[in-house]
Amino acid sequence: MQNQQFKNFLAVDQRQERQIVVAVPCLFHDEERASILRIILLKREAIEDVKVNLDDDAVIIKFDSKVLSKKDLFNLLDDILANFSEKPREKIKKTAGECPRCGGVEKEIVFCVEGMSCASCALFLEMTLVRDEKVTRADIDFKSKKGVVIGCVSQADVFDIVERHGYKARSIGTE
Repeated sequence: MQNQQFKNFLAVDQRQERQIVVAVPCLFHDEERASILRIILLKREAIEDVKVNLDDDAVIIKFDSKVLSKKDLFNLLDDILANFSEKPREKIKKTAGECPRCGGVEKEIVFCVEGMSCASCALFLEMTLVRDEKVTRADIDFKSKKGVVIGCVSQADVFDIVERHGYKARSIGTE
């Protein structure tokens, strides 16, 4: 079977019924992204194992083909990798307190997050928050349930983003 090109990866080997091998260029030598992809994929009931070789950007996925078809797995993988397609933006030199995105005054918002059931929830919230053009940085800690957002965004906007995604945000001291 020939290699099949998708938007965010290349299906290298799909001859076996319960295993595929894909090449994911955005993972090349990027251990953090590889770990995130592995965690996200293993959350799916039908995915049994995920191995990543960082030297050649190969990902081996073992799955239950009775629960998840190859076509559905490829679609899932393409959707997940859409968030991985670009490397994180380079550190932008800026003047103290100035937002690199909009030039406004940057501030730090510290808050509590309720409703997270695992570390992947915290990662999901971080990824969601930094997609907002007014957010420069977001850190969510699952264990402490503490969130920190830096940017030209209001506390109300941060809380709205968190709550639109199924979690509850509260000011420190009101938890």
